[in-house]
Amino acid sequence: MEILIGTTNHKKIDDYLECGVLKGVSLRTLKEFSFEDVEENGKTLKENALLKARTYFEKSGIPTLADDTGFFIHALDGFPGLFSGRVAGPHKNFRKVKEEIAKKLSACLDTRATFSTAIAYVDAHNAIVEQADVEGTYAYGAMPCREDRTGYRDAFLPQNSEKMLSDLTFQEKKHFVPRFLALAKMWATLKKENIV
Repeated sequence: MEILIGTTNHKKIDDYLECGVLKGVSLRTLKEFSFEDVEENGKTLKENALLKARTYFEKSGIPTLADDTGFFIHALDGFPGLFSGRVAGPHKNFRKVKEEIAKKLSACLDTRATFSTAIAYVDAHNAIVEQADVEGTYAYGAMPCREDRTGYRDAFLPQNSEKMLSDLTFQEKKHFVPRFLALAKMWATLKKENIV
């Protein structure tokens, strides 16, 4: 069975390959095709994930997995939330965004944040969505860690972890990275429904 990973984002592709749950299938990526990006105009992560998976399945004819991830800071009314990638601008200057968030939170006692990923699977007969949410705190610059130039993993300290998300080992990622958790939930559902 073939499954298309509905993204050109190398970090997302690495997560899909590294998660270790997508067994017994041949994985393909959008790098093999010349599809235009899907406009993410849903009102939730689940809507965006489903929109991407459905669009890429319709274009490719290959069962598709696609996801959307958001980083929600409680004291900032969920900002950057659904727009976590887009607020970094065309040049993807995530460092600037993280520094600005740190300034806004400097006088705030509430640094709680939620990292969430919704993953959708679409084929000719099924449309399934799973979501995983990881609670923690916004801690950009709070401790030395590997820089994440394409996201917020170096700004998020998960609950019950002594390491920032960007510094986790493979075994630790399975417990704290929302994409890993959502993929595990999705794979369990697909196997339960005898889809894979």
